[in-house]
Amino acid sequence: QLVDQMPAGPDITDGAQLIKADNSAAVFLLTNRRKYGITSEEQFEECNFGWKKIHTYPAIVIDAIPDGGNDAFERT
Repeated sequence: QLVDQMPAGPDITDGAQLIKADNSAAVFLLTNRRKYGITSEEQFEECNFGWKKIHTYPAIVIDAIPDGGNDAFERT
């Protein structure tokens, strides 16, 4: 019942990626042409994301992607 009451964001798109800039430790979920911040290691692991699946790109590329928010769990 509680799950049904939780707000849902947009579906994760096919081809979504975990990404980070080459000069930063911050990890983002790239989906729906936006990057969503993952704010903690616990959050990352709760989603069953894989550390080896993070793609690293030049900072200029990451900076050019529109921000979807600071928290990958609170997409609206």
